[in-house]
Amino acid sequence: MGALEVAREGFFDPLLYVLTLLGVSLIHFGLNATNDVFDFKLGADKVNLTPTPFSGGSRVLVEGLITERGMKLLFSLCYLTGIGVGLYLAFTRGFIPIISLTLLGFFLGFFYTLRHLS
Repeated sequence: MGALEVAREGFFDPLLYVLTLLGVSLIHFGLNATNDVFDFKLGADKVNLTPTPFSGGSRVLVEGLITERGMKLLFSLCYLTGIGVGLYLAFTRGFIPIISLTLLGFFLGFFYTLRHLS
């Protein structure tokens, strides 16, 4: 909805839109992959015998479609690429607001995933 409003006002930049969408998607995918690793290590996915799209993880680790090491590499690449996009946007569009939102999102995602360890 924000992109539509910006376009309506005449300030839409397709490159910035795509970069923002890419960066956010990479970080979100990295968070999901991180959560899958923690759930797998704790055995939560193995005991869920009736997974749904909303519960039970992606099942790729449980079913052996990717190794734990491979999943860690995948989420690391997602985070690093997403951070690179975020830094580019921060340096070209406003450092303080973008870095502030980035750090807030990182800590919320990190502590959401970390809650499994307590």
